[in-house]
Amino acid sequence: MVAQLEDLLGSDDVPGATAAIFEWVYENPEDGEEALRLLLPLLNKADIASAPHVAMLCGALVERGAPATPLAEAMLKPTIALLEAADRLAQHIQTLPLPEEEEEDLFYFGLRCVAIADLAEFAGADPEAMAAFDALDKWYLPFVASVTRSPDLFRALRRPEHLEGQKLRELTERGGCSTSYFLGLLLHATNDDRFVVLLPEIEEGYSLQVDGVVETGQLSILLSDLLQESLRKIGASGPAEGAVLEVARGEGPQVIDASYDCKFYLYPWQALGLETGLPEDQRFVWKAPGGTGSRSLPADFQPSAIEPLDGARVVLLVGPTLDEQRSFARVLSAARMFERVAAKVSAERLSENDYGEWLGKLRAALSN
Repeated sequence: MVAQLEDLLGSDDVPGATAAIFEWVYENPEDGEEALRLLLPLLNKADIASAPHVAMLCGALVERGAPATPLAEAMLKPTIALLEAADRLAQHIQTLPLPEEEEEDLFYFGLRCVAIADLAEFAGADPEAMAAFDALDKWYLPFVASVTRSPDLFRALRRPEHLEGQKLRELTERGGCSTSYFLGLLLHATNDDRFVVLLPEIEEGYSLQVDGVVETGQLSILLSDLLQESLRKIGASGPAEGAVLEVARGEGPQVIDASYDCKFYLYPWQALGLETGLPEDQRFVWKAPGGTGSRSLPADFQPSAIEPLDGARVVLLVGPTLDEQRSFARVLSAARMFERVAAKVSAERLSENDYGEWLGKLRAALSN
């Protein structure tokens, strides 16, 4: 049967070959690795309409145990090409007017919508961009599934020197559609980064190594356990429940029906008030996927977006007793963004001298 399939793969009938492999692997589920080997060449032969269907079948095989790295590597360059094509659509949409209120035939691109009639000329001139936008909805699912099951490649993609990873990050930052949004979250997960957490109310601090953390809500849950002794001193909430911590670490289910009432607040180091020695609202504007703000960091803010200072991303942590405006509980759902991305955070308490040195670095940077 494999020989017959290989003969079929030599033809230009990509849909026929895909359907035949699907039928074969359905009847022979133990041969998933062999089926993946046969399917991977079709990713390059398939046109932009059929390639996502090939990728989805490959992704299903990976989720059933076939090796993930060959698929992730095979999808890398086509993913960049699809994002580049979709980016042309994104840039054109920015030039179009908002639709009239009575307009019913609309095209939605992320949070933006335009009248289909206004898009017709571009669609005729660049059908590849339109097709790429449609293709990405299916394509990104097996890409995420395979990359997150390929730890070495996933780590390499997040390194600044990895050219393809850098290109992917640039495109996802420009995209604006839901696909580029989720890929951007994945590619900006922390990558064994050094963080420094300073608690100015009690003049204590910690040096952290943070890996696989996607959002600040997830980091806050993990800190509730690691820093519980110091958090107790500032009247903050105690550690999250064990099941909630397991979800945040990637050890448990991706989501459970539980939450953590977080009563401590994280600020980027640029929010430090030089006179008060405490983080201050309205001092620094940050940008999160859900918008911008100048108060404590919201749950969806990505910690990797904090600007490094002397090799570390510095965060200021304060408790609920500092003032009345910071006495609320931020309810953090027990959920993580990506099922197969494990988070690891280690903490080491700073000495009194080290705490003072870091505070001095912040003051010097903010005084310039």
